[in-house]
Amino acid sequence: MASYFGDLSVYDFEPVNKLGHESGPMVEVYAGKKLERYFEFGLSVSFGSISSAKPAANAKFLSSYVEYAFNTRISFADVLFPYRSRGFDFGFIGGVGLTQFRSASYTISDNSLIESNGLGADKNPAGKGQNDPHLITGYYLAYSINQNWILEHKMAGKLLTTDNFDSYIGSTGINDRLIFTGLGVKYIINPSFTMKYRDLPCAGSREWKKFQIKKKRY
Repeated sequence: MASYFGDLSVYDFEPVNKLGHESGPMVEVYAGKKLERYFEFGLSVSFGSISSAKPAANAKFLSSYVEYAFNTRISFADVLFPYRSRGFDFGFIGGVGLTQFRSASYTISDNSLIESNGLGADKNPAGKGQNDPHLITGYYLAYSINQNWILEHKMAGKLLTTDNFDSYIGSTGINDRLIFTGLGVKYIINPSFTMKYRDLPCAGSREWKKFQIKKKRY
C-alpha cells in the first residue's frame, strides 16, 4: 500500500481516511544478499497507482508508477543480540530509488484536464512520463517462520525531488511524498546466517571448538 502526501492531500493526520481515500495498491519484488548476519543489501521493483482529491481546490489527480530501488538493511536485533536464535527481527531500511511515473490532474466539477505528465484527459498514456530520483528511509519488523521463510512488515518513506507526482504545483514549496507500507514474505535460498543457538555443544568438546569458529563468522 502506498500513501500520498502532497498539495492535493486532505487526510495527512487521519490514518484511517488516509488509507481509504489517499492510498493505492502497490506490489514489490525484492531480492537481497546478506554480507554479514546484521547487514543486507538488495534490489527491488515496485509498481502501483494512487489517486486523491481535494474539494477545496476543485482538483483531483491520478498517478501510476514504477520504482527501481537499491536498499540496505541493518538488523538492530542482530547488533544488540548477536547470538540470538531465530525469531523476531527489527531494523533500519535505507537506500536510493528512481520512480518513473505518469500522472494528470483534473477538475472535480467537470473532469477537465488541469495538467498532464504522461496521462491524457481520458486517463490513458499520452506523451512522456517523468523520472524522479529520491532517498528511501524506514524500518522493518520480521518473524522467522522457519529456516527459509520470513514474515515481514515494513514501512518506508520517499521524499520525491519533484512536485509533479500529482501534476499539481501548490504554494507550499514542499515536494510530494510517499509512504509505502506493506506485509509480505521472504524466502531464503541459502540460509547461511541462521544458526541455532538453543542447543550448544559441551564446552571443551570438538563440537564446541567448531561452534566457536563458526560464531566468529557472524
